[in-house]
Amino acid sequence: YDIVVNGADNFAARYLVNDAAYLSDKPLVDGSILLFDGMATVFKPGEGCYRCLF
Repeated sequence: YDIVVNGADNFAARYLVNDAAYLSDKPLVDGSILLFDGMATVFKPGEGCYRCLF
């Protein structure tokens, strides 16, 4: 695949998907929601990752 998309609902799964994308040098599109708030983030290979933020 050329890109990894994550919408998991727990931190353990999010870290696992992040690590897989990071180690395979693939961009990661990550999204989450909580009630009426949402967040979408794109992590580019060689730059910051999900673990860097959380």
